Amino acid sequence: MIVQPERMVMDELKFPVAAVIGGFWQLDVSTAAAAKKAGRLLGAELAKAGFHLAVYFSNDESLEPHVVSGYVAAQNEGVSSGAIYVRYAESQRGQIKFIEQDL
Repeated sequence: MIVQPERMVMDELKFPVAAVIGGFWQLDVSTAAAAKKAGRLLGAELAKAGFHLAVYFSNDESLEPHVVSGYVAAQNEGVSSGAIYVRYAESQRGQIKFIEQDL
């Protein structure tokens, strides 16, 4: 489940939330590929541990879409569902879109 930013109130949360942020813009192709794979593994493990996610950017060269991919894949394999909260600046409205939002 991917939730838009206005639905997340940090002081009302009753579960752990991991904020994910980072990018691969300056990494060589091989290192970036390894980092994307690690992001998917991290996402799966966070789902299994019962975390929800807060993500900020959906560009393929950022960490977030890869963590989201692993997180959603783990949920599809039977891990109980959590939530993914998308946060962005007003200037980015309409620019942040994760593939999993259409599932």
